[in-house]
Amino acid sequence: MRVRPKLVVTGADDALAFYEAVLDVGTPVALTDHQVQEALNAWGAQP
Repeated sequence: MRVRPKLVVTGADDALAFYEAVLDVGTPVALTDHQVQEALNAWGAQP
């Protein structure tokens, strides 16, 4: 399993802003699976 850097995301707005910033610069997203799931849950997405 590859270890990925951790990033603290507090709330859907912050997560969305982070994703938008990442997409703007084309940098790979570095989130743990748990943080990705939390962000998706905050957006109301299903796993």
